[in-house]
Amino acid sequence: MKCSHRGGGGEKHENSLSAFKNSIAHEIKYLELDVHLTKDNVVVVAHDYDLSRCHVIDSNKRFIGQYNFDELPHYKS
Repeated sequence: MKCSHRGGGGEKHENSLSAFKNSIAHEIKYLELDVHLTKDNVVVVAHDYDLSRCHVIDSNKRFIGQYNFDELPHYKS
């Protein structure tokens, strides 16, 4: 069984559409991803609930559940 953890995060930005498309192009049968809820109950795809590894964050807010969807910080690129 071929499975792609975080959408193949080792090759593309993890949990991104480009990672999922890349996995499909390599004939991966299963895509694994994690989801979390924002404060306003919007589902977002993210591996960590703590934003510090992948996002520029305000030191007072570290978790996805502390933000409304439209307040989420920008992804580090």
